[in-house]
Amino acid sequence: MISEAGYFLFFESARQPDEQIADLRPVAVKKALEFLKLNIAELAAERDELSAAEADEVDRLARWLRRYFLSQGISLNDIKAPTYRGHGIIGSCKGDFEFANTLVEMKYADRQFRSHDLRQVIVYAALRYFEGKETYEAIILMNPLRGVEFTTNIDEIVYSASGSDAPEFFQKLSYAISSGEISH
Repeated sequence: MISEAGYFLFFESARQPDEQIADLRPVAVKKALEFLKLNIAELAAERDELSAAEADEVDRLARWLRRYFLSQGISLNDIKAPTYRGHGIIGSCKGDFEFANTLVEMKYADRQFRSHDLRQVIVYAALRYFEGKETYEAIILMNPLRGVEFTTNIDEIVYSASGSDAPEFFQKLSYAISSGEISH
């Protein structure tokens, strides 16, 4: 809940920069809860109020994201949450952040980045490619909780994982997920 609420609070504060973060937090928490209810089948939490410690952490995350992007010279107005139509058996979905042909995925957890984090950004890059758009120039995995980030590009990830270039890999992936040879 904290990760999602901080994420939505970041976007609320970017849209309404003159408002106090604490005043925007209830809207962000409501959006986070709606998102979680739609996307996590076993979500048991129905409460939309945070403890004081949770509210502080949500605010810190939103402020950290603002500082992070601003320190990179990125206007907060240029950052959006990318959406992807889906392809074959992969449904429509959305990523965390996109700006200037860069995809940024946030993992707010007390763990290292994992292979499934890389698979996630590969799928997002592939879905973008299938929509007829150019591939991302940069892909960033960030973890504000741990204060780490990893920057790469899709060609490096795909070649390291498959030994092929991105377009060839994306064509094979497209066939695998949309040919009908995989059951839904």
